[in-house]
Amino acid sequence: MLSNIIGAVLQAKAAEIKRKATGAVVQMAAFGLFGVSLIFGIVSGFLWLAGKMDPWLAALAIAIVVLIAAIVLMLIGRMIMQQKSKRDREQTARALGESNAIVQALTGTNMDGKGTNNPSLELIAAALATGIILGRSLGR
Repeated sequence: MLSNIIGAVLQAKAAEIKRKATGAVVQMAAFGLFGVSLIFGIVSGFLWLAGKMDPWLAALAIAIVVLIAAIVLMLIGRMIMQQKSKRDREQTARALGESNAIVQALTGTNMDGKGTNNPSLELIAAALATGIILGRSLGR
């Protein structure tokens, strides 16, 4: 029964990985097409401006516009990364607090090993049985 559950979980994870990989490939293709269209847009803008002014001045104007857009995107990306790293630190601290509570509940000790209670015999037996069942089912 447990091996069936583990097998179903592994199949679900494999399907999820396959779905995410397919999505990543489609996104990369879309990003590539976006890049090609951006290059054609920049070249067409240059050719249009080159008809109105000197070609070197048109190239300079296009370069300045693209540089400003790149700086804005860089600043937005940096802002998003800082927000994410702050959120990750808070989530890590919360997870450590939860895991410390779980360790205390199961063993009667903190993660630093302070405490007087030893794990119960039932906990040790359950962990041993789980290890044997998982080891046998994954070995097939």
